[in-house]
Order: sequence, then C-alpha cells, then structure tokens
Amino acid sequence: FDYERLIKIGFDYFYEIGDEDWVQYQISDTNLISETKLIKEMLKKIEIVKQVPTLENIKELIANGNLIKCMVNSNVFENRSGFWGHAVLVVGFDEESIIYHDPGYPGEAFAVASNELFMEALLSEGEIIFEMDVFRYKQNSLG
Repeated sequence: FDYERLIKIGFDYFYEIGDEDWVQYQISDTNLISETKLIKEMLKKIEIVKQVPTLENIKELIANGNLIKCMVNSNVFENRSGFWGHAVLVVGFDEESIIYHDPGYPGEAFAVASNELFMEALLSEGEIIFEMDVFRYKQNSLG
C-alpha cells in the first residue's frame, strides 16, 4: 500500500491496486478515505521503509521503537487451509512470541502468535511474498 500515492491522487489510487469488489469494500467497510487527512499529517513525521521480513529484523526494528505493518495469511492464525491476505501491525515481542494489532473482523489489540506461527503466516507456498512496511520517525520530526 502506498500512502503517499493515496494522498497524491486520492480515491483513484484504489482502482490502481484493486478490482471493483475490493474498491467497494474500501468504500463501505473501512474508514481509509475519511482518514486521508490524518495520513497526510502522519507522512510529515513518519517515513515508511519497505523491507523483507525476518524474525530477527522484526524484533530488532520493534526494539528500536518502530512499528511494522506485515501482510500475513490470516488463515494460518485460524488454522484454515488456503490463503487470505490480511495486514497486521506488529507492536511488540517477547522471546517466544510476536504481539500485533489485528484490525480484522473482529479486531483484536495485542494479539499474540508464537514466533513460528507468525513466520508461517508471512509465507505463501513456503516463500515470503510481501515486504513489510516499517514506520519510523523522520529524524527532523523528533523533538
């Protein structure tokens, strides 16, 4: 997802990245369009860097105060077969687990998955198919 492109061209961005059903879902079931003003303000202070997710760099980035958006196969968390792409926001970890916010239906704050389960959810047919978005403060926005 390209937040800067959304701000630049607005709603038309959705048609660049999704089909009509997906666009209609964004209109009817999310608040993304109404939140564009907040996204614009966020981009003044936050830079978004794409990286390939590994367990080690997820934990290092979180330890350094970053937040991370990862695309996962949510069916893995539900112990279902198949692939259902879904974004979660990684907010913490401990030695054995990843802690994340799940905005799905129903949403869940501070959900916990074992390291192994979370890494499995990042995979599709054994390979990582999405980069993660690392949200970090721009140097000039710190106090």
